[in-house]
Amino acid sequence: MKKLISYILCVVMALSLAACGGDSANEADSTEVSEEKQYVEEAQFAELFASPENYKGQSIKISGEVYQFEEGMTMTADMICHTEDGDRLFVVEGPMDSAVMASGDVTVEGIIDGETATGIDEYAGSKAIKIIDATMKEE
Repeated sequence: MKKLISYILCVVMALSLAACGGDSANEADSTEVSEEKQYVEEAQFAELFASPENYKGQSIKISGEVYQFEEGMTMTADMICHTEDGDRLFVVEGPMDSAVMASGDVTVEGIIDGETATGIDEYAGSKAIKIIDATMKEE
């Protein structure tokens, strides 16, 4: 009788563990969806430039023209992004290829710092959004 009860308890425990196992394929799919980056869209640029602190830590992807860059421990570049409502200036910092930066038109992806910088050269005095941890992206 003890052996029968032990056997029944073992079967019940095995079934309860199998029921709690879940479907690992569905968990992987939900993880992939939640990890997909959401970028600040070009339509939001006016608000971004008005209140950059509201966008701190958000991802952004921009394409534009590099008009000045400086090599160092990390690359710093000043970029112009041409949008429907005018030119927007960005100061981009990160590990980027100086040869590609020198070519002019590039696409970069990075994190909005939440602060502004001042544009230079012909754009002197213009507000520029600072992007950190920027990397080059294939177009």
